[in-house]
Amino acid sequence: MAQENLRLRQKAFSQGLSTSVDVVDAELYLASIRTQQSLASFNYLISLNKLLALSSEMSSFSTYHQSAVALSSLHQSATAK
Repeated sequence: MAQENLRLRQKAFSQGLSTSVDVVDAELYLASIRTQQSLASFNYLISLNKLLALSSEMSSFSTYHQSAVALSSLHQSATAK
């Protein structure tokens, strides 16, 4: 949604219907969303690492990590459309 908002702001700006401030605001919002997603992924991996270490299942880390990467890729593909 943030990506689409940016695209619309850029199009409106190119047609003289929006200001450069609107475009920059949309860029900042998209960057903020991407930062939040990265932080959530990082926190997930830290929590997963702690859980697996406590349960003596560290050998399962790569399996869980691969599943998370696959889900993240699916989510990014769905939201990019």
